[in-house]
Amino acid sequence: MIKPVLFLFLFFCKQKGIKYDDNNLLEQNISIQQDSAIVFLTNFYSNYIKEGIRNSPNEKALNSLKEKYLSKKFLSRLSNKELDYDPVINAQDFIEQWLETINIEPLVKGQFYKVCLPYNDFEGNHNLCMKVKLEKTKEGYLIDDIEEYKMKEEITGQIEQKNIVTSWKGKYVYLTNDRDNYKNEYKINIKSYEDVRILNIIDNDTIKYKSKIISLQTNNGISEIALPLISYQGDNKSDIDTLYLKKEKASYFISGNPIYEINPGNNTWSPLEISN
Repeated sequence: MIKPVLFLFLFFCKQKGIKYDDNNLLEQNISIQQDSAIVFLTNFYSNYIKEGIRNSPNEKALNSLKEKYLSKKFLSRLSNKELDYDPVINAQDFIEQWLETINIEPLVKGQFYKVCLPYNDFEGNHNLCMKVKLEKTKEGYLIDDIEEYKMKEEITGQIEQKNIVTSWKGKYVYLTNDRDNYKNEYKINIKSYEDVRILNIIDNDTIKYKSKIISLQTNNGISEIALPLISYQGDNKSDIDTLYLKKEKASYFISGNPIYEINPGNNTWSPLEISN
């Protein structure tokens, strides 16, 4: 008769929502039913943060924790990067509040988890979130990747920006004569947000620039982008000036900051042609 009585007692306690201490049989049973990956991540981040908030953090201890909880592939990738922040917390400094505020929830159970480290300071409330990828092993789990977690609104904005950049992809040419009546030509090839090639041909001299889109704005159907002209000579890099391109309906325009043959300092826009 002991087993039925115990069963009824546990059932009654569960219905009443009674709390149990660490040694309680029912709490142990509940913990077994918990997501073991969340337990794994909680243990890792708690230990890692505790070590990091010490007055003199022990790098050897932090590395030991990473060797225990991170996969060899992830450790190898990290060793090949020069980072000015700790990739485990996606920040430079540890904050004691994290021990109380850490929040972990599944994105794809057993594979991907969102780890958030909320905190507040004199600037307000913050929520530092990461997307953590797990690798299943015989013993349990290992962390196989950690990257910044981006909110849906942020991702949507990036997609919209990417679509705008995609609409700018192509080749453009601007031809004019400078103040000394030399032929001055700009050939612009926009391959991606980070890859813009620019040739400035002055008579028979050609200057090559590598550039990228540093600002992008759209308003009432008008799209504008800014391209810094960065000249590379050996190991020396110099910022020369900035080109501005504008697209309005089917027409394209170019301006400078100021570049005399394009914009002699008065914010004028000159027609820009599409090149084949």
